[in-house]
Amino acid sequence: MLPKCPKCGSNEYVVLVRKAEKVGTAVGGVAGGTAAVAGATAGAEAGAAAGAIIGGPIGAAIGGTIGSIAGATIVFLGGATTGSVIGKKIGKVLDESFGVYRCNKCGLVFEA
Repeated sequence: MLPKCPKCGSNEYVVLVRKAEKVGTAVGGVAGGTAAVAGATAGAEAGAAAGAIIGGPIGAAIGGTIGSIAGATIVFLGGATTGSVIGKKIGKVLDESFGVYRCNKCGLVFEA
């Protein structure tokens, strides 16, 4: 339940100020996205191995290129999404523990 605004005396327009949630989402997304480097390396290794079996040295080069692109893309998307979700949840917990609210009717920012 949201607290009442000290100025208006109502909680109808009161919202939680979500600064940490926004920062957590951004930081988590960036941290998760940096995993793309590891994904590119693993994808290149797998692609090169598969390409070498199929087409020798030229197949290895083509397989490594395709594998690194695919690996980086898949890991980036998964890592950025997971990091964002986790960061947002941590930020939400922090925001709730700070207990800073804003009344959208009068604009007052207060702690509860």
